[in-house]
Amino acid sequence: MDDTRTEPTKRFYFLKIGLLVLIIAAVAAEVSQRFRAYSESKQEAGAYFANEKANDLHILVLSPRLKMDARFSKIELGNTSHNNCSLLVSGHVSSDEDLEALKLLIEESHPPTRPRYYVEILPPEVLREIERFKDVQQGEANEGKNP
Repeated sequence: MDDTRTEPTKRFYFLKIGLLVLIIAAVAAEVSQRFRAYSESKQEAGAYFANEKANDLHILVLSPRLKMDARFSKIELGNTSHNNCSLLVSGHVSSDEDLEALKLLIEESHPPTRPRYYVEILPPEVLREIERFKDVQQGEANEGKNP
């Protein structure tokens, strides 16, 4: 059997096959990479929801302990999206000592995730001034409604 193809036609034929193999490899690599990214994001989402559920249960236990202490009446607990759902501690206390006591109480409760603190220290004088300012604003708003 005599091969009637010329030498340039054979090269072109092998070039087409090589190009086809290269395209298939590139597509396979892209699909693999996308699947891996999807799989990782699905695992992260699972970890986030597991942490969120654990934090919610911990908040149910910890909230009453915070409410029993008047120093922490302005503290709220929740979840934050940092680090696959961290325990969020926010609000304000009136002194550095109160903040340290709050942190100790939180740490002794062994939270399921690392707590993130967004707590301001507002001395009682500042709180009184804020309340006075709110009362003045409320009075002005009421005067504007009743001409």
